[in-house]
Amino acid sequence: MLEYQAALTSGEGLSATVIVDHNPDGSVTRVSVRMSPLDAVLKLAAGLRDQLAKQLPADLFL
Repeated sequence: MLEYQAALTSGEGLSATVIVDHNPDGSVTRVSVRMSPLDAVLKLAAGLRDQLAKQLPADLFL
């Protein structure tokens, strides 16, 4: 498990927890990411959508 704090370019804080599940052979079976607060998560999603608009469809983002 990895926990971290980050700041968006707007200065708003974001907290996240990442959990990676592995098989006995070391292969990854699942990755879970939890972020908060919701307002910061939505701003992050909008920023990623804007930055990646030419590479990925907009409907992949919140």
